[in-house]
Amino acid sequence: MLQKDCDILERYPMESAELFKANKLTEALSFVESLREWMDIYPLVAEVAEYIEEQCRLIMEELPTLIARQQQKIDKLNQRLDPLTATWLEIKERLDEDPENAENLISQGRLDERIDTILNEIIARDSFIKSLQQCYAKITKSEVLN
Repeated sequence: MLQKDCDILERYPMESAELFKANKLTEALSFVESLREWMDIYPLVAEVAEYIEEQCRLIMEELPTLIARQQQKIDKLNQRLDPLTATWLEIKERLDEDPENAENLISQGRLDERIDTILNEIIARDSFIKSLQQCYAKITKSEVLN
């Protein structure tokens, strides 16, 4: 596992677990499609396929809620970001007038670090949303569940 993946898993354990589950069920659904030809011969295969299909139906029902929850978190982060960005723009305007004072304002409030932290959080959550949406699209397009 890459260090980046470890960092994301440590920082976002719930989101990572949800995404892992969705990815694995999506892969399992593809596996079920290939098992279809064996279901008549081996009854156990049919039972396994039915279990996987049921799990995929459940995650398909959950995914829109998970996506909406991540979007709500992004919206809240944007609300926190807006005043910081406004302050940053004010400081940037003052930079031409009094460069030393502007640098002090930036460093005192650690404004740049706070903005970067929020932006990184938004990017990470947006990445989760895109991955969950991909899983949802694969599951809904699958011929197994239709």
